[in-house]
Amino acid sequence: MLNLIYNALALSFLLLASPYFLLRMLITPRFHRGLRERLGFYPSRPAPSDSIWVQAASVGEVAAAIPLIRRLAENPEGRGVVVTCQTAAGREAARKSLAGVAEVVLTPLDLGLTIGRFIRSHSPTVLILIETELWPGLILACARNGIPIAICNGRISDRSFPRYRAAGFLLRPLLTRISLLAMRSRTDAERIIRLGAPKQRTLVTGNIKYDSISPVDEGRRRDLARRLGLSRESLVIVGGSTAAGEELLLARSWKILKGKLPDLRLILAPRHLERLPRLLEELKEAGFAPVRLSRLSPGTIPELVVVDALGVLYSLYSLADAVFVGRSLCGQGGQNPIEPAYLEKAIIFGTGMHNFREDADGLLEVGGAMLIENSGELPEKLGHLLAHPELRERMGKAARKMADSRRGATEKNFKLIAALIRKKQGRKL
Repeated sequence: MLNLIYNALALSFLLLASPYFLLRMLITPRFHRGLRERLGFYPSRPAPSDSIWVQAASVGEVAAAIPLIRRLAENPEGRGVVVTCQTAAGREAARKSLAGVAEVVLTPLDLGLTIGRFIRSHSPTVLILIETELWPGLILACARNGIPIAICNGRISDRSFPRYRAAGFLLRPLLTRISLLAMRSRTDAERIIRLGAPKQRTLVTGNIKYDSISPVDEGRRRDLARRLGLSRESLVIVGGSTAAGEELLLARSWKILKGKLPDLRLILAPRHLERLPRLLEELKEAGFAPVRLSRLSPGTIPELVVVDALGVLYSLYSLADAVFVGRSLCGQGGQNPIEPAYLEKAIIFGTGMHNFREDADGLLEVGGAMLIENSGELPEKLGHLLAHPELRERMGKAARKMADSRRGATEKNFKLIAALIRKKQGRKL
């Protein structure tokens, strides 16, 4: 009954919204490029065999899940792994990282018809939801077809918990159909149990994102240092995944600090590249002379660089003396501080880290990060970090030690999934 009601509501919504979607398809090429996959039609493929289905919403979830996906692909029974992504950017990132390891397609629309078509095409033996992907049609269709469902790296953020709780009467029937809920932290586990998840199926396994980090590519690091014209005397601030308003705060702080630190550089990496034209305009209007990373000229020494490409932030972090974690001063929940922690960088962020509270609290507890209570503190605290290299070194080592101590969640999740498949099929993974 629940499945019928949900599908009826979803179809009604699609019919009502169809003029909007048709317009989007006409004017936005990327919107219709993957339409066949959204509808559950995939390129011709071998006859379906038991596959392992991983649902990862977007780029962040894909990046975190890569070690687990690679581990799952090593199964001796030769089961294929198919990864579905909610966004085109996630699909492209997964295809790049998992070439030859897994099939990667867009997630079908959350309807019984399209999901049923996917199930017939891929014959999944298990569905793994990375983080908390609670799509009703997906969960109900898999449960109806006897496919066990596992949540891996599950999280319920401070912001989403009240919304989930308000919809508890709708979530409870979905959560009871999930066979395994492997949550990041005790807080996440307690929250999802309060929402209706069976306590006996809910476990704390840690954050698989700590296992997804690898050493930086030294060749790429050296090339970036050369292009940026860095010397031994250079000091570098990197603002990672920043939001609107934070770049100007960092630029003004940088300008204040340059009076005492003449070879101080600032690299700004906005979270959303579509903001780039407006950001560059804002910086110029404020009297700055930003240079886009892709347009650096040989022999120049750019002082304020704006990153205009994906996939380079981790390498840029490796060049930093201080890292500001973006979206933490603007009430947007913060960004992931794990990468600069692994690279032994001195980290600074605002109070708005609620989407990464466990990681932020862990770093503050061990002295691996510095907290900014308000934007007015930014120049002073950045200046203090830059003026004390021994403090930066101590913070960096503490941050790396914390990051190393939290590795190992991937193997825990793998063993739980293997047990789930064995329970269903009576065979070893």
